[in-house]
Amino acid sequence: MPVSVAYSTDPQAVQTTLTEVAQNHPDVLSMPLPQVWFTGFGDSALQFELLVWTRDPSRQYILRSELNYRIYAALKQAQIEIPFPQHDLHLRSGSFGLSPQLESALIRLSNQFPSNGQPNKQENRND
Repeated sequence: MPVSVAYSTDPQAVQTTLTEVAQNHPDVLSMPLPQVWFTGFGDSALQFELLVWTRDPSRQYILRSELNYRIYAALKQAQIEIPFPQHDLHLRSGSFGLSPQLESALIRLSNQFPSNGQPNKQENRND
């Protein structure tokens, strides 16, 4: 099961949290032990895999869902952030050779977002 967390997270805390979730589920076998692998560094997150074994493979999708609910709750309780992809757009002043219509549209769009990156609460109007 893939699990991604914010770069600010201690990988050991993730390993401990995921291991506890797996060990506390009645359908997860204690032998072989659940494993947590640190699989990589994503664009927006540290990436992990939780591997578990069960006696009843026909229930694997139910088990995965139950574990996902428990993982979400455990990460939230441990204050471990599950990130979402973010992209920064940097606009430079100067001439880009844009048409006046496109330049005007970009200015209107940028004015809809204050410095906190959240859209203004005003209703969109067609000008």
